[in-house]
Amino acid sequence: MNISDADVNVGDLIARADAYFSEKHLSEAIDGYGRILDLQPQNVHALYCAGLASFLDNQIEQARQFLSRAALAAPERADILEQTGLLAALANDGAEAEAYYRRALNVAGSTASLHRNLADSLWQLGRLAEAKEHYAQAIAIQPDLHHAICAVARISTELSETEDAADYWLRAWALDPSDLRDGLDLIAALAHAKRTALLDATVTQVRAQHAANAEALEALCLALYRIDRFGDMLSVARQGLKIDPQRVMLHHYAAHSLSVCGRVLEAIVHSREAVRFTPDDPAMQSQLAHLELSQGDYKNGWQRRKALRAVLATLRNKRIRHTYTWAAN
Repeated sequence: MNISDADVNVGDLIARADAYFSEKHLSEAIDGYGRILDLQPQNVHALYCAGLASFLDNQIEQARQFLSRAALAAPERADILEQTGLLAALANDGAEAEAYYRRALNVAGSTASLHRNLADSLWQLGRLAEAKEHYAQAIAIQPDLHHAICAVARISTELSETEDAADYWLRAWALDPSDLRDGLDLIAALAHAKRTALLDATVTQVRAQHAANAEALEALCLALYRIDRFGDMLSVARQGLKIDPQRVMLHHYAAHSLSVCGRVLEAIVHSREAVRFTPDDPAMQSQLAHLELSQGDYKNGWQRRKALRAVLATLRNKRIRHTYTWAAN
């Protein structure tokens, strides 16, 4: 078999470009693959690697062009179709991403990553029910696919499918019970699904796992505030304040819990601490003014409210002037 000089030259060029790529000399690699493509415009290896090198070099549009050409040259390569879809998704072109993922599914059949990536694009396009279906197919193939499980839980919440949301957050939580974000989302889902026993157990578990982390306990307080669990919120706030007595939001949450429970004098103590640590915070000043007025402390309450209104008026005027200046320019 005769091997032409051009074929020998291309082989050498590929070896050199691949070496540059493996050593992360991306500009040289891209130039090298470009020389190959001057000789063989449909060379799939050069197109694919040039696309990957361009992506790593943060040249996203160039990467899309190379991979689109590779997908045309090798329509049987599901990996290239999927990578091209990923770049389209990265460029917020959900429709093109969907088209590439569906072509890849036709070539390769069902894979967890293809169903997950297709679902991501469908979600981006606002087609929630279809996205949920493909996430479910990804999970059926790979039951521990955390991203897909959380996505189904969030979509179920958006669709007001409270039972599904709770079930999928339970699955996500089971994969990693130390994940605070999942735990907080699970608390919200269980509250909406009215699964009180599981909700109590989850709150207890989150508190235990993050018992030494005041920031995590503050986040838990916010989650409890959103579902009106004020007794638990007070207990968690106090737990956090033992770790960090100067954490303002924990004082704020404690004051709110106590005031809701009618224990206003105790609430004022925490509210005053919050104001002491952040005297310029309008929310803290407003809370304390309300509590003082509710106890008949009109002098301090009205004085605080008057000062607060002046501060808010100043901030409002600054925003107006800023908007006017920006518009004028």
